[in-house]
Amino acid sequence: MKKLFVRSMALLAAMVSALAFAGCASGTQQDPDPDTDPEPSEITYTAPTASEPPAEIDYEAEGYTTYYFDGENGNDGNSGSSALAPKRTLAGMTQLAREASDDNPLRFLLKRGSTFSGQLQLAGYTATPERPLVVGAYGDEADGMPVLTGTNTETDTAYAVILITQGNTRIYDLEITDPYAYQGIYVNTVRAGAMENIVIENCYVHDVNFFWDDRFDENNPPTDPDELDAICPEAIEGEEGNRISYGRAYYRNYGGIVFYNNTSTSVGASWYENVHVRNCTVERVARTGIYMATRWSNAPGVGYGNNKFVDGSDKTDEYNNAEEGIGYFMHKNVNFVGNKLDLIGGDGIILAGKDSFLEGNTCYRANYLGRTGRPVGTNAAYQYFNAAVWVFDSDNVVFQNNEAAYTFLRNGAGDGEGFDIDNSCVNIYFQYNYAHHNEGGGLLLCNNTAGLLRYDAEGNVVSPNGQTEQLLGEWGNNYVRNNVFAYNGLASDPSRSAFLTLARKVDDLYCYNNTVILGEIEQQRIINIEDVQAIDGHYYANNIFYSAQSASARMNIGLLNEPVFEHNLYYNLGDAYADTGETPVTDVDPLITLPDAYDGTQALLSFAGGEARLYSIGVLIDGMLSADILGTAAQGIAYIGAFAGNGV
Repeated sequence: MKKLFVRSMALLAAMVSALAFAGCASGTQQDPDPDTDPEPSEITYTAPTASEPPAEIDYEAEGYTTYYFDGENGNDGNSGSSALAPKRTLAGMTQLAREASDDNPLRFLLKRGSTFSGQLQLAGYTATPERPLVVGAYGDEADGMPVLTGTNTETDTAYAVILITQGNTRIYDLEITDPYAYQGIYVNTVRAGAMENIVIENCYVHDVNFFWDDRFDENNPPTDPDELDAICPEAIEGEEGNRISYGRAYYRNYGGIVFYNNTSTSVGASWYENVHVRNCTVERVARTGIYMATRWSNAPGVGYGNNKFVDGSDKTDEYNNAEEGIGYFMHKNVNFVGNKLDLIGGDGIILAGKDSFLEGNTCYRANYLGRTGRPVGTNAAYQYFNAAVWVFDSDNVVFQNNEAAYTFLRNGAGDGEGFDIDNSCVNIYFQYNYAHHNEGGGLLLCNNTAGLLRYDAEGNVVSPNGQTEQLLGEWGNNYVRNNVFAYNGLASDPSRSAFLTLARKVDDLYCYNNTVILGEIEQQRIINIEDVQAIDGHYYANNIFYSAQSASARMNIGLLNEPVFEHNLYYNLGDAYADTGETPVTDVDPLITLPDAYDGTQALLSFAGGEARLYSIGVLIDGMLSADILGTAAQGIAYIGAFAGNGV
């Protein structure tokens, strides 16, 4: 492992105004290297970057035809050409949408405050990036959004309130609800190749595959299996008690906003490019809030998918042949930005992709239903694993400015962390995030082996004897920096870590300038390893581990192979550092004033310590961020914790 550091003292710099973040994904990061000792002036800094929104549309210049719809007072016999003569039904809109073409761009506007029943299908048309098909709202904003209520009828046939199967499509300003629906918005590929330029913005998706009433407590999930099934059934009972796979159920690809790409092998490989889900609110859905599934990127550590994996093709498209399904087909430029989620049955947000952003989202009370159960068609015991916000099977993702809180770990479920960098992830930049009061812990880092057949570039099996092999996922060069973790874990289970949970081979981790607040859980793990495999290449520096009262804590890190710990501060935590091998900072009270209320990023400033020495006793690290968690300039400041100044 490489570590580059400068042991230098820097004067406390004055606070400056927050930087304006703009740009695209971070790209290649300079790894720390221990064998050189440059001057502070030689340190290079990584400038924060942010997701860029989709381009605005000039509807007049692009020659759009606009149709108006009013769910109460419209009539499909009207022209729809003005708000005075609106059409009425989603069925009528579905039919009109098929007339959209490159030369006939269409926009549909629904009246605010009106209600529309049935399903909206956006399919069977063509559009361009400059002239996408658009669905939005018109009228007085005080009237709220147009409300799409689906069929509101129980059915064994999967359906979504809005179904999208065509690229170059945008949806704005809609409220979507139907407790009988399987998804609120379901985007699904139907042809080989990239499905591009999907925008879902400022929508409110709620009570989908989820029945709620006042007998349930938002902060204490029910424990009775019948009550859990009343909200969302685990599955349908079949013969001899077996679970069967029809009907509304607790499946990961059911929920609020779901992207799926399960084209058949006869059709060919499909994937998404240039996806934006921005500033949406998702509440009371099951199982998943916002989900980018992947069915054409099977690789070591993934374990499912339709593609024929070629040696050396993971995280690249070098061998890709979409028609034949040979290669590794990742989603690209996926942007889940600024969304707010609450009361999610299982996982909050899941992203799989390359060159993507998971940014500025808030997720409260994920994993509300939790539960153990049985897989479809069996009587075997099964545990559902859910976390609030996470990535898997990804490369070069900026994972920043998110808040995850109050994730449950009840009813026999697994995980329960606020955040997760999951199997087969490389070049993940986890920064400026805030995790608090998550029962399963702060951040899960995990990897795994998976059964896989390997192929050559012509699609011939090259695995020995044509047998499936167990292959370890590619995981590494991941960064955890400038984050705040507060009061994560469970009093009843001190192994639920305040900071990190490491599961299996998660090598090459660079973890610095984080602030971690522990409570009164006796012997709580700060870092906990949940496996028996050695883990290589871990670097921990400039972190603050703090408790407001004297507490005991432990680092369960015996399986870390030659980790480096340096310039970390431990306060009120006894000898928690004993197994790190470092000479820790233990005699500096950071003078952290804990907030009265923890929700929202406005609480972050309270975690910036008032002790001036915090901003001079750290180590400068090549490639560290040029701004701290508040946007304060950090160049040249050898600070510890997530803050380069105390905000004064």
